[in-house]
Order: sequence, then C-alpha cells, then structure tokens
Amino acid sequence: MFTAQNEYASATGIEQVVTDNIKAAFNGTDTFVDTKRNEVTLNIDFDCPVICPANRATTVTCSGYTQLMSITYTAKMKLVPEVTFTGGFTRAGSKKGETSHFLKGESKKRVYTDIPNGPANELKDKAASNADPWDWTEALDKNPHIQTLVDRISDPQCYEMYVRGKWEGISGWKFVIQTDIKTA
Repeated sequence: MFTAQNEYASATGIEQVVTDNIKAAFNGTDTFVDTKRNEVTLNIDFDCPVICPANRATTVTCSGYTQLMSITYTAKMKLVPEVTFTGGFTRAGSKKGETSHFLKGESKKRVYTDIPNGPANELKDKAASNADPWDWTEALDKNPHIQTLVDRISDPQCYEMYVRGKWEGISGWKFVIQTDIKTA
C-alpha cells in the first residue's frame, strides 16, 4: 500500500494584515473596521487546488487553526506642536490693514497675553503673509534674527521620528490541506 502526504500551509491573516494588498493576496474583503481599537475583520476565501489521481482512493483534509503571532513594526510619526507667543508684536488695530489712531485709543487695545499661532509647521507661511494677530512685518524689521527661528520651527523634518514596536497577540488563521492517496 502506497501513501503520499502533501502539506500546503498558508498563514493568512497574520503578517499580511499589515500590508496594503491583503485583499488581492487572500481574496478577502473588509467586513468591519474599528479604528478606535485598530481591528479589521476579514472574510477570507481560501483556494488551494489539490490534484487527485484517477482510479485511486484519495482523502483530502482541510484544517483551519487559529494562530497567535507577534509582529514587529517601524512607524514614521509626525508630531507637530502648537505655537503660542506671549506679548510682543501684536496688532494694535482690530484687523490687518487698519491704521490705528492714537486718539481713538487703539494702541491701548494691544494684547499682551498668550496668543495661539496654530501648528508650528505653518508658522513660516503665516509670517510671510503677515497673518493676524501677530504683526510679523514689524517684528521682523526690528529683530531680523527672528526669521531664522521661524524657519527652524517651521521645518517639517523637526517633527518626524521613527518608532519601533511590537504588536502582541495578533490572531489569524493557518490553513493546512493534507492529501492521502492510496494505491492498491
């Protein structure tokens, strides 16, 4: 009696979950995505052709096992802080382009508190367009060294970093197909 066993294994849903082409690789479709918990549930159509010889008794067994695995990753992160200035060259008038008049008391309306200026990587554009509430033209005229500081703060590479980690307990499926061909 002749017995032959062939094993075909595929670790679907493990390492390939983190790739962009999982749908093409496993003929899977997303059925549920939960971004708060970073979960993706997939329907997987497992297709593995088995050649069965003619006139022989053949037993084909397909077994699916759940499997846990740890996946290491490297992620590129971009953290952009918010910039806040205190006092200094704020506009005395109420809007950009308005000329303040000392008799109307506009100069007394100048704000000397913390002024949010938004994300740090947008600071250079705000300085170039002389955006409210900061009087960038006056600040740069009186202190030219500020321009180099603004350029350094606005550089997006200052806020990029690489983070390495490991996802523990990623679950998936392992399919094993066994063929048992018997001859007389």
